[in-house]
Amino acid sequence: MTVGGGREHTRSPPELLDSVRSVVLANRRPLGAEHVRIDAALGRVLAAPVSAGEPMSRFAAAAMDGFALSAADTIGAPVALRLVGATMAGESPGRALGTGGAARIMTGAPIPLGADAVCVLEATHDDPAGVVIERVIETGANVRRPGEDVAAGSVVFTAGTRLEPAHLGVLASIGADDLTVYRRPVVGVLSTGDELVEPGGVDVGPAGIRDANRIALLGLLAQLGAVGFDLGWSVTTRSRSERSCVVRPSIATCWSRAAGWVQAIGMSSGRRWSSWPGDGGCGRSR
Repeated sequence: MTVGGGREHTRSPPELLDSVRSVVLANRRPLGAEHVRIDAALGRVLAAPVSAGEPMSRFAAAAMDGFALSAADTIGAPVALRLVGATMAGESPGRALGTGGAARIMTGAPIPLGADAVCVLEATHDDPAGVVIERVIETGANVRRPGEDVAAGSVVFTAGTRLEPAHLGVLASIGADDLTVYRRPVVGVLSTGDELVEPGGVDVGPAGIRDANRIALLGLLAQLGAVGFDLGWSVTTRSRSERSCVVRPSIATCWSRAAGWVQAIGMSSGRRWSSWPGDGGCGRSR
């Protein structure tokens, strides 16, 4: 591989990649933070920890469909309990049960006053006076307690967490809608080569090559969470002055809008001129 003044380097591709990576990491700087709504946070990285402003669950709720009751009333089961109402998810719990009472309840509905357990439907059968509970039910059975999943004030996710769909579900459940995340890096992608033509619907001519690398690199950047800035493609010429007029505007556009850039080239040790950052727009083949 020929660089600069023409000295040959015999480093292997992995060694070259490690060298480039070292330069990039040595010159990196933290990206700033910004606020996003939860519906735009998929794939973003938290710049600050998120704490629960409220417990999850917020109230004692049924974990199964069945009957809310007092566990003490089921001692000596089977026992018949009178029905005093029903509670659906999203409804207030209604009146207190009282001794020997039970209420139909759906999953997610708040536990009524006087109840401390839920008997599943499969362990009951109908009775003219109400419902028969077929077995003894333990206190707390099939009840989700307040804060059982997440306690109020606890750190749910730390800074540096990449937000996947499951994270968003938890954040939504605790009412965390405004999130502080790192800004996405903006990376320009530029292809160079006289042989290149746009990928679709263009007459490629006898020696043209469709520009596939730029499309693939933009897709890879999106997959990694970066914002790809399409700089298009630039031709090179044998004339240094002509070349600088063609390629330099694209590079200037990149640095004005992006934090970095990727150039797709096809030469190895050819003699044709190419433009590289740091050479003032006038570098040799690399």
